[in-house]
Amino acid sequence: MSDCGFCNPTSSLLLVEGRERLLLAPERLHVAAFDGGHVLVVPRRHLATRAELLPDEVLEMWRLSLVGARALSTLLSAEWFNYQENGNWTVDEPRHRHLHLHVYGRRRDSTLQPFGEALRFPLKRDLAASPSVSYSTEQLGFLREYSLRAAREALQSMASEEPGARG
Repeated sequence: MSDCGFCNPTSSLLLVEGRERLLLAPERLHVAAFDGGHVLVVPRRHLATRAELLPDEVLEMWRLSLVGARALSTLLSAEWFNYQENGNWTVDEPRHRHLHLHVYGRRRDSTLQPFGEALRFPLKRDLAASPSVSYSTEQLGFLREYSLRAAREALQSMASEEPGARG
């Protein structure tokens, strides 16, 4: 869909571009880098819910979520992760609904999003007044480099797996 932000993401926020999935750094971080970070896994196909995914798409989406979590752990010292799947935030604009998975890094020394507590987000009506936190150019570069390498390794290990090898 041409006017969907996930169908046409800003290239500067793109960390990994796969055939079917994207790993993105969001424009506005819900968890700041110093609190553990935040990435998004987005299917290329414009769909609203997990129920619309094909089985291999589900697997690929979760594998890319692991790449994102490992990047946050390695680069931003995230110790724990919260995963939040959305697709309905634009209920008032159904054509903009696009499934996406947030990966939130959590750190024990967090200040804005305390470890062990539920994540807190600004209400939609308060977004304009709330502070906007984003990655620095250097942090984006490190996230992109690490994520690309980890995604390549994940794809290589997937290719080398034989069907039925798991017991």
